[in-house]
Amino acid sequence: MKSFFKQLTSVLSQLGSKWELVLYGVFLWLSTWIMFKTFSYDAQNGQFLIGTKIWSDYGATLPLIRSFSFGDNWPPEYPIFPGEPIRYHFLFFFLVGMLEKAGLPIDWALNIPSALGFFAILAMVYAISKRLFHDARVGLLSTAFFLFNGSLSFLQFFQKHPLSASTLKDIVTSNQFTAMGPWDGGKVLGTWHLNVFLNQRHFVVALGILMIFLFTCLWLENRGRKSHLISAIVFGTVIGFFTLLHKPVLLMFAVAMTVFFLALPYLRLFLLVMGAVSLGVMGLIWLMSFNIAGSPSDVISWFPGFTIHEAKSSAEVLSFFWYQFGLHCFLVPIGLLLAPWRAKIFMLPALIVFAIAFMFRFSNDIMANHKFINFGLIMAQMLSAYALFRTYDFIMKREISGTLIRWFRSGVTRLTTAAVIFFLTFSGILDAFAVINESYYHLEDIKLNPMARWFYENTPKNAVVLNSVYTHHPATIAGRKIFLGWAYFTWSAGYDHNGRWQITKKIFAGEDPQIFCPLLRANNISYITTQDTSGDHDMPPVNYKYFQENFTPSFISADEKYAVYSTEQLCAVATPHATAPK
Repeated sequence: MKSFFKQLTSVLSQLGSKWELVLYGVFLWLSTWIMFKTFSYDAQNGQFLIGTKIWSDYGATLPLIRSFSFGDNWPPEYPIFPGEPIRYHFLFFFLVGMLEKAGLPIDWALNIPSALGFFAILAMVYAISKRLFHDARVGLLSTAFFLFNGSLSFLQFFQKHPLSASTLKDIVTSNQFTAMGPWDGGKVLGTWHLNVFLNQRHFVVALGILMIFLFTCLWLENRGRKSHLISAIVFGTVIGFFTLLHKPVLLMFAVAMTVFFLALPYLRLFLLVMGAVSLGVMGLIWLMSFNIAGSPSDVISWFPGFTIHEAKSSAEVLSFFWYQFGLHCFLVPIGLLLAPWRAKIFMLPALIVFAIAFMFRFSNDIMANHKFINFGLIMAQMLSAYALFRTYDFIMKREISGTLIRWFRSGVTRLTTAAVIFFLTFSGILDAFAVINESYYHLEDIKLNPMARWFYENTPKNAVVLNSVYTHHPATIAGRKIFLGWAYFTWSAGYDHNGRWQITKKIFAGEDPQIFCPLLRANNISYITTQDTSGDHDMPPVNYKYFQENFTPSFISADEKYAVYSTEQLCAVATPHATAPK
């Protein structure tokens, strides 16, 4: 135990001085604030408070969490596409569900691990860049570059809000991110600002662990064999679970481990033991019949260009990079050229991962490759910070005669450096106000939602419900599984959404129990919900009048708009077909 605390003290001492510990305290506060700011829970009224910019993605997140905390989802299935082993990396949401099941409020259960992951990213960006370049200024600026993206999305902001006397008010009252391409039709993708980390909490935790690993690789230099072995066992065990936690970050680990093994001899024992332990853990997970390979559709394929795969000219390609990364396009190569040898080695995995994102496709949704670019940017922006301060110091330290000339040089250099930093952070500053001014989507929990409460109190924990609405269905709030979730969630995870869509239409068409009852039974559907979905193409077509006129519901809302029917009562007299499609 003494040895453990001695090692911990040693690690903390490497992180910096007392003022830097205050800085880490600020990072921890910011990480906690930003997570609770975008997802919270009103226990008094029994409502989820979900940020309006993340509420749609939580149509998949909340069902996963509640399937573990309130439902029976073991062995795990995707609660919005049950009936086969889960393909999505679910481990983070399982842990959150277990924390809620143990009595922790759901917002704490989700936000505390998320905040720790975000804190790890912030702290390690500072610590790694400071250690690589021996300059605290580089560490601070690298952290600022991470928080405030350097894209040209501010141009879109001023297209919507032309310069005027109210510009300052437009900025500080803004509640929308400046760019959400390709969905908003703009030139800048909506994957460089903080919304990525607020939506994808499992990515935050996984990326935080990767950043800690990179710092550990720096810290282990000149450390004893014991430190290497202990670190290897810890990281090997953790990484072994990444097949269930986050597969893209696992690939980032693989690239970093390979590069460091080849380029840094002092890490070879650490990496060999770590790799052996992680493979052992993965083997145990595989023997437990977990899906560690992902979806059958997740076949790696050559797909050059990322979202500019169909670019027709080099000008189009250059324009894409300019709009996404702004002045980083120039500063990163300069920083890489000027960087010390060891810094180049530590940048190499991130640059390789960045390149991979533009060369290969790993799933149905090419936009999922943004995770590789996010990691590449985090590290590459350290080079931008280094290039800026290296250039600043070079100019300021040159010997020149004349007080007036020195004064002029000093002013111009400071002003130019400040202007460059401003343009590298302005879009991110605008986006920060979107978080500060976030409004909430109020989602009723079991306490306020009669249908959710009915499912919670009257149905088996492993029940499957044919749902009449795709996202935030009351059954998922109660921890039950729904037959088919929103198309993007299921399709991007590699599930046959269209096949289930056809089954859903046949059942909800009603009119003949001899048709829909075999389908209900063959697909293990215990209940269906009905409502008037006419005129809304975002919901399945439901012949709700047929069910209303021919069957007695197990539950009906007070306004009689929503009803629940059990398969048992719908099919009490129906004879199932000998074979029915699944």
